[in-house]
Amino acid sequence: DAAVEIRQSETDEISYQHGILCQVGLPRKKQEDRVFERSFKNASIRIQAGSLWDGKKWVDQPLPSGPKPRLALIHINSEAVRTQSPHVEIGRSCAEFLRMIGLSDEGGRNYNLFKRQMKALAAAEMYIGFTLGNQATTLKTQPIDEFRAWISNDDQQPSLWPGELSLSQKYFESLLAHAVPLDPRALGALSHTSLGLDWYAFLARRLHELNKAIKIPFVSLQEQFG
Repeated sequence: DAAVEIRQSETDEISYQHGILCQVGLPRKKQEDRVFERSFKNASIRIQAGSLWDGKKWVDQPLPSGPKPRLALIHINSEAVRTQSPHVEIGRSCAEFLRMIGLSDEGGRNYNLFKRQMKALAAAEMYIGFTLGNQATTLKTQPIDEFRAWISNDDQQPSLWPGELSLSQKYFESLLAHAVPLDPRALGALSHTSLGLDWYAFLARRLHELNKAIKIPFVSLQEQFG
């Protein structure tokens, strides 16, 4: 149904993802290691799990993985591109943000899983590498530069959910230079699958550059998508 709608009509809304993350994405499933790397062609990504201060101690966070941090990062990127500002409003609660990106805020398990992935994304440190011609570039950045905590009215414990996120300046500048437009209807239809989101983002970035059909060997697809 989503494919038919997309073919028949344009959308007034546009979402954005960083071009490098369209080529090499985040982990698709939970990782036991604290470092994740993926490379393909002239692009590479290296993500290190980080820690967040909970008001009393530092708490190690896992690596962000699965469809939820992908959708969250796309939404954050889209708002940054739309407003041309690294400061992004994301609501006053996890439930509100879930609704912003088109996910259900019902069910405690879904709520807790998403909140855990958002904290993992906020704490992560990212290295983006790419090669243009003979020049190799490394961009070291923490995509989410500032993660403000607020206090829950229920138990007066830090809930670590901000009303606003600040993107690091390096990441923000790189995003503006390499943002790839995506159709939010496609993102909604693929919101349950990391691999589907990765395929869609890759094709959105790649297809518009082609002026003729090309053949891609399966070995190349295996290298990129596993």
